[in-house]
Amino acid sequence: GPPRRLLIRPPLPITDRFVASGYDVEALRRCLQQKATIATVLVRLGRFAVGAWCGEKLLSSKTSTGLVHGRHRKGGSSQRRFERHRQQQSHDFLDRACGHARDVLEPHLAELDYLVYGGGRDTIRSLRKQCPFLSRLAVPELPPLLAIPDPRRSVLEDAIVEVWSSAVTEWPAAHRAAVTSD
Repeated sequence: GPPRRLLIRPPLPITDRFVASGYDVEALRRCLQQKATIATVLVRLGRFAVGAWCGEKLLSSKTSTGLVHGRHRKGGSSQRRFERHRQQQSHDFLDRACGHARDVLEPHLAELDYLVYGGGRDTIRSLRKQCPFLSRLAVPELPPLLAIPDPRRSVLEDAIVEVWSSAVTEWPAAHRAAVTSD
């Protein structure tokens, strides 16, 4: 409107199709009142957290760690041996994370509405590629949460708050005048 222009990006997709002349927040209100069941899979090499949520209520979860050594940069034949060893540790860790994701999420598959990943982008990609259970899930994905420092129980609980948060963008009056004059 004239005093303020706001764009509100809701946490979940709005599926209603409508056109309004002016403010009409009914679709946003319905979106925010949903009790969607959301799966969260947070992973960084060495630690993961998986949860199934109904709204903001945790239904089941699992967090765990696994040994994955850091990169070795000394060079020589020992470096290649160390890389192979690290690669095997990563593979084993992602297999364990996949198994726990299946254990936590499988009982909730019938009511699962959305899936959200969080953590390191490369680790998420590796887990999705290596985990047949997650790659076969026919559930819409929400945008990933990449600012997940260390997946643990408290971070899992904070992540669902972030999933249910809306983003608000406001345009200042000077910008509106420039936009409307074009």
